[in-house]
Amino acid sequence: MPATKFDKESIKNTIVGKVQRYNGLPIEEASNAQVYRARASTVRDQIMQKVVKSREERKRIPHHLIDILGMEERSDVFSVVSRMETAIREIRARG
Repeated sequence: MPATKFDKESIKNTIVGKVQRYNGLPIEEASNAQVYRARASTVRDQIMQKVVKSREERKRIPHHLIDILGMEERSDVFSVVSRMETAIREIRARG
C-alpha cells in the first residue's frame, strides 16, 4: 500500500514494507539494489497519487483553455486570443 501521507515516517514505513513484500527480507538484510527498487517504487506511487488527486480536483473546478492543444499542434497569438474571447463570452453568459 502506498504511503497516503508524505511525511518522513510514512515514507520510511512504506519502503520497509515493500522490501519485506518484494524480497521476503527485513530491511537490515536487504541489498542496496533491493532497497533502491523499493524506494523507486514508493516515489512512483507517490507521484501517481498526486497526479490522480490533481486530476480529481481539476474535474471539480471549472477550468478554461487548459489542455486545448496537443504538444505537436501549432498555434498563434490570434487563435489563442480568439479562444479566450469566446470563453469569456460563454462564462459571462452563464453568470
